[in-house]
Formats: sequence, structure tokens, C-alpha cells
Amino acid sequence: MEEKIFVSSSLIQEFLYKGNSKEYCQRYVREVILEKKYKKKTTMPMDEGLYFETLCLGSGRDGQQLTDLPRGRLTKEEEREIIIARSEGRIEPKGKMLTSQHRILSQYRRFEIKCATHQISVIKGINTQVKLFKQFKENERVILVGDLDLCPTTILFRKPHPKTKHKMNLTTIDLKLTGHIDNTFGKFCYGSPDQLDDTQGKMYHELVRDLDLELNEKYNPGNLLKHLFTEFVQEVISADLYLFYIWVFDYKKEKLDDKFIEIEWDINKRRELYECVRKTVAEVDEVMKGYKTNPMKETCELCPVTDCKDRYEYETI
Repeated sequence: MEEKIFVSSSLIQEFLYKGNSKEYCQRYVREVILEKKYKKKTTMPMDEGLYFETLCLGSGRDGQQLTDLPRGRLTKEEEREIIIARSEGRIEPKGKMLTSQHRILSQYRRFEIKCATHQISVIKGINTQVKLFKQFKENERVILVGDLDLCPTTILFRKPHPKTKHKMNLTTIDLKLTGHIDNTFGKFCYGSPDQLDDTQGKMYHELVRDLDLELNEKYNPGNLLKHLFTEFVQEVISADLYLFYIWVFDYKKEKLDDKFIEIEWDINKRRELYECVRKTVAEVDEVMKGYKTNPMKETCELCPVTDCKDRYEYETI
């Protein structure tokens, strides 16, 4: 029996951007992403995102948690306080929070207020970081997988949704923390939502449809899916009235903001997703035959394979 390939939206995005092939390092993908021989490095923005998710949802993907961020530099007086606290067995005082952490905490408070306003249900450990598996119809080797931040939940807006005709709807929500919510370029162009790579939204739409409880129990024993995806929820999904929103919060400017971005679903979006899955499987098969390195600044800076002789050293123009 051939080994299963688990395809997530993040794996697709290692090979593709908005459905189109992109440059990548085969060694990095094979040893870090697929075989997990090395632990992925993180950046400060990644850590800040995990901290925000921990505050709002209780954890990030796979139960990852980050309950604090690096503090400001200690004064000599604060250093003395730590030494004294240590000797007395007391809790050590911490340095002052940086501006970014204060803003993330403010956005967490905004999140809680908006959840009440929009009647969004957050039950930490129950409908947060919900892992779903689904057999890919076109290839028995392929299992689609995703960790859905908040799923399912109600959401209420003042006006009826144009498709469902209801103010209150059922949805999956994915939280995003970004520097600037009005940014209009690059991967995080939330100021121009039509330019975003919507692979994740398409994958999450696909995963909640035609839910296979037996398959999910096989790969994630003891899950709570039968309690979350009740008969009513599955009827809403089957009627194509189930929604998906990205909920974006920023934190790099003094005036903080947030917004919802809906990613719609139709037969064309499904075709696009399936094509991305096919391309990804082909790339995985190629990488597993043998790899080549492709040193690039963005990849090498985060690559934990420190003994690689081909690491990026300079740019060529």
C-alpha cells in the first residue's frame, strides 16, 4: 500500500502562490516540511501571531502556545529585584512590555468585545483549532487536512447576507494578525482582498463538506466532531449556506483596526483547489525522489538546516 500524502493549504503554498508555481528549495521542503527532521524556525511576527491566537483561542495549531513575548531591557534596579526574588523563592519580576505587546493585548480585548457584538461563539478546546481530514476524491493516496481556528460558530451582522438572506449565519473563522491592515501589496495585502492567495479559504470550505466521521476518528482519535457538526450544521453546509471569514487584526500603528474578509465558495473555487492539490502531489513525488537545493534569502534565513553548504550568502542582480 502506498504511503498517504497529507495535503494542507500550507503545504500547497510551499509550492504555489495563487495557484501558480513558485521557486522553492527541495531540500527545505523535504527535510523540514515533509520529513520534519528539523524544527522550523520562527520570526518575531510569527511568535506575535501565536501569542495572539493563544490569547483569543487558547492555542495555535497542534496545541502550540505562547503566553508571553520578549520584554524590554531590564534596568539595574530590576536586575537586582530579580536576584532578590530568586533568592527568596518568589516569582521573578519581568521587564516592561514592548509597544507591540500592548497593542496585541488591546486587540485581544477588541476581539472579545466584537465576539459579543457579532455573537461569535468561542469555546476554547472545543470549537477552536479543529482538525479535519478528508479523502481527496481523485487520488486514494491523498488526504486533505487542516486546522480550523474557529469552527463552527455563529456570526451576526446588521444586514442579511446576500446569499443566505439571514443576519445570523454559521461560519468558519480564521484569525490573522498583521502589521498594517490597509497594506495593498505582497502576501499580506489585506487592503486589497481580491489580490490575496485564497488557497486556505478554499481548503477550509472543502474540508467541512461531506464530513467523514470515521476517517477523522482514524487519524484523530477522540475528536469532538460529532458534537460540533450536528445534523443542523451539516444541513446548512449541504445547502451551501455555510460561510468562511478571515478576521484580520493589525498592531503596527497607533490607531488599531480589524475587519472581516469573506472567501466565497463555488464550483470554480473547488476546481481551482483540486488543481492546486494535483500540482502539489506531483511536486511532493518529485521531491521524494531526490532533492536539489535552491538558496534564496527568504528561505535560507528561516531554514534550520545549518550544515547546508549551499546556504544563501549574497544577492545577484
